[in-house]
Amino acid sequence: MPSTSPVRVVNLPDPQPVVHDDGGIPAIPDDIVREISRFLDFSDRLALALTSRHMHAVVQLRLQEIVVEAPQLAALRKWIFEDPSVRGPRLRVLNFVAPPESWSWFEPQLYAPAIQDCFDIMGQATRLEDLSCAPFLSLALDSEHLRAFTGLKCLHLSGCTPEMLAALRLPDTLTQLHLSDSLAGTVLPFRRVLRFIYRLPALTTLVLERLSLPDDEEGDADDDDDVDEGENAFADEFDDNDADEHDGANEDLEEDPGGNGDEDNPMSGNHHNSSAIIISSVRTLRTLEQELPPCISLPITFPNLQTLVLDGSTHMNADVDIGIWGTLQHLMVSSSFNGEPVRWRVNHLTYIPSFAAQDGVILDSACDPAHLVTLTLQLVFVSSLVWDKLLSDAANIRLLEIESLQSTFPTYISLFSELFKPDAPIDLPLICLSILAPAAPNQAPEHIEEKRNVFLNHASLYLPSLRYVALAKSPASETLPCEDDYSEIAAPWRWWRVVRDENACPIEIREIPGWEGERVRRYLCNADREGAEHFDDYFVALR
Repeated sequence: MPSTSPVRVVNLPDPQPVVHDDGGIPAIPDDIVREISRFLDFSDRLALALTSRHMHAVVQLRLQEIVVEAPQLAALRKWIFEDPSVRGPRLRVLNFVAPPESWSWFEPQLYAPAIQDCFDIMGQATRLEDLSCAPFLSLALDSEHLRAFTGLKCLHLSGCTPEMLAALRLPDTLTQLHLSDSLAGTVLPFRRVLRFIYRLPALTTLVLERLSLPDDEEGDADDDDDVDEGENAFADEFDDNDADEHDGANEDLEEDPGGNGDEDNPMSGNHHNSSAIIISSVRTLRTLEQELPPCISLPITFPNLQTLVLDGSTHMNADVDIGIWGTLQHLMVSSSFNGEPVRWRVNHLTYIPSFAAQDGVILDSACDPAHLVTLTLQLVFVSSLVWDKLLSDAANIRLLEIESLQSTFPTYISLFSELFKPDAPIDLPLICLSILAPAAPNQAPEHIEEKRNVFLNHASLYLPSLRYVALAKSPASETLPCEDDYSEIAAPWRWWRVVRDENACPIEIREIPGWEGERVRRYLCNADREGAEHFDDYFVALR
C-alpha cells in the first residue's frame, strides 16, 4: 500500500514581466523574428511591423490571405492591378464569400461582373495555395482556371452539382478538398463524388459538408454513365501512357474486386472500376452535418483512413460488412451524432457531446471504448458521474484530456481532489492526465496554487501509473473559442512529472518545461496499443 503522506511538489517560478533598465526591446535575431511572424495573422503582422523601421524591414509585411465579399471584389481587383507583378504573386489564400441574398441566378447581369472580377484576381495569384469558392464562383469555374495554379493545395467548392463534378478536372497538387452545400434540390450520388477525386494522387484530406448523398446503388450506376460522358470531354488531356496505366489498374481490380491488387503492395494508389472505387491516398475524412449512405463501405473505399471526423453527422454501417474493419488512429465525434458505433478499433477518441448529454457520456455510442489508448473529452462541465463512466468503459486509456468550456479551473481541480482517494488507489494504466478549464478571475493566485498542489498529491497517489500532469487555465468562458485542439500553443499549459521509486510510490512531483510535456502528449496521441504499453521502452523524454 503506497504512502498517503503529501508528496513534495516542485513548481517553477511564475513568469514575470521582464524589466529592462534601458527601456529598449531585447535583441532577437532577425531570422527568428521573421520565423515568428509567419505564425501571426495579418493584423498582428502589421502591428509588429509598425513598431519600428527596423522591424518593418525584417517582417517584410505582405498581404497573403484575403477573405473578400462580393461587393468588395471590384476594389480588390483594382488594388491588385495597381501593381500586379508584385501583389498578385504574393497571394497564398483566397476566400470568396457568398454574394448578397438579393442576387438572383436568373439575373446574370448582377453577378456576371463579380465572377469576372474573381477570375481576373485569380489570374494574377499565380502562387495560390488555398482557394475557397462560394456557389456563384464554383458554378462558373472550369478546368482552365484551376490548371493555372501550379501549387494549389487546398480547394473548397460550395454549391456542388453533378454538372460541376463532371466538368472540372482538379489539379494533381491538391492535398485537401472540401465539398459543401448541394444546391437546393440537387443530389450527388456518393460514387459520383468518388469518381471526381480518384485521379488525385496527393489528396490526403476529404471534407464533405451538407451534401445530399442518396442511398441508391442502381441510380449510382446510371450516374456513372453520365459522368463518363463528362470525363470523355477531357480525354485529350491524357497521353497514351496515362491511358495505358489507367486501363492496367482497372484490369487488376477486375481480378480482385476488393481492390487489394498485389499482396506485397496493397492499396498502392487510387483505383476505379465498375465494381469498386478505391481512394488509397485519403488519410482524413471529415463529415460536417453530413449523412453517409450505407451502400458505401468506407473501409473498402478509404483503405488507409487514419482520422474520421463525424461533426453533427450520422455514420451508417453497410449491412454487407461484418466484423471489425481495422484500426483508426483518431475518431472525433461531436455535436448531434446519433449513428451506429464505427466498426473500427479506435486508438484516440475525441468526444464532444451536446450540452444535454454532459452527465450521460456514452462512449460506446461512438466506438468500442475498451480499445482506446487516448481519450479527449470536451465538456461544458464534468461530474462524478462522468468520472465513474470513464472508469467503467475506458479502463485501458493511457492519456486522458478533459476540457471544460464553463466550469472554472479551481472547481475542476477541487472536484478531482475529492474524487481521487489517496488511500484507495485504482488499477488504471493512465500515464498522462490533462485538464483545461476557464480561469477564475476572483481567485487569489496563492489560493489556486494551494488547491493545485493538493490535486497533484491526490492524483499521484490515487493513480499509481500516472507519470505526467498537464494543467491550463483558458480565458473566461464567455470569450473561450471552441477549438478542435487546445494542446501546445493553443492554451498556456504547465506540466508536471511524477517521480516514483522502484515500488511505484511517488517521491516528488516536479514541474517540467512545456515543450517536454507536449512531446509526451504527441507521442501518446499518435501511439497504438503496443506503443502505449511499451511507453518506457519507446519514448525517451529529453531531460
